[in-house]
Amino acid sequence: MFRLLERFDRRLEERRRVDFYLYFPSRKKIERAHAELLCLGLTAEIIESEREWLCLASKTILPSIHTITGLRMVLEDVARRCGGRYDGWETMILE
Repeated sequence: MFRLLERFDRRLEERRRVDFYLYFPSRKKIERAHAELLCLGLTAEIIESEREWLCLASKTILPSIHTITGLRMVLEDVARRCGGRYDGWETMILE
């Protein structure tokens, strides 16, 4: 993803929303993770599906490799401790 940003994004110095995907098997587990994410300063939305619960967490940041790697490590830890899994991130490419 960083290679795509570096190749196509002309405004890497601009802050933008980055979305992070965390999945959980139950409402109880996702609610615990949701509370932790809010305490960490992220916005988070719970979305129920047939198979899993999605916690779509977002934060407005500069999309640098250091910032996103740091957040990914924190989110992987939250997901693991709450019985879920971290499934990546995405953001807009600004031209």
